[in-house]
Parts: sequence; C-alpha cells; structure tokens
Amino acid sequence: MYPVRDEQGKIIGETRSPNSQTSKKIDEASQEWLEYLNPPLTDVELKLTGILFEGIMCSATAQDMWGLASIKDWIALGNSTNFKFDNGNTLILTPTNVAAFEATWVPFRQSFFEVV
Repeated sequence: MYPVRDEQGKIIGETRSPNSQTSKKIDEASQEWLEYLNPPLTDVELKLTGILFEGIMCSATAQDMWGLASIKDWIALGNSTNFKFDNGNTLILTPTNVAAFEATWVPFRQSFFEVV
C-alpha cells in the first residue's frame, strides 16, 4: 500500500499503486502508523513532487517558476509548448489549458511562501 497525501503532505488515504489517482480513506490508527512509516515530506520534496494537472505531476520549484514565466508570452501569442518540469515530467501547455493550469499551479507554488 502507498500513502496518499494532501497538499501539506499529510497522509489522507492509501492506494495499491504509486501512480493511482484513487484511494480509500483510512482510520486514525492506520493514519498514525502510515505517518510513522512515511514521515511528512519536506518543502523541497513537496515542490519537486508537485501537483496533479491533466494527469501529470507538475513540480513547483524556482526553476519551474522561471521557466513558466519565460513562456507565458509565447503561449499568449497562440502558441503551444511542451514544458519539462524539474521533476522530469512534461506537459503540453496551450492557449486553451494555460488558464486552468495557472489556477491549479500558482496557488500550490504560493503555498510555500509566507503570507504577509
């Protein structure tokens, strides 16, 4: 069994496959045991693991942030690009999906910064 974590790294369920998007909820005792066996991820690990968008885990490192910023105008001009994230995954960003991507990715990336 593999742990399923929320955006803060807390185990919220378990699954039989590391790549599965389905999971079952677990009871509190099982959750504590899984937390012991699988300590919470560090911010660096969470950034590299990333957030799921269109079936792709999109990392959220500084390198990703700068890369995405550098292609924003290109996509705004109506072009598409195959963006490679720091975690090695790639996602085709298009004028059609970029707004939904930003609505998912930007809050995840922002979650690593202190709110002032």
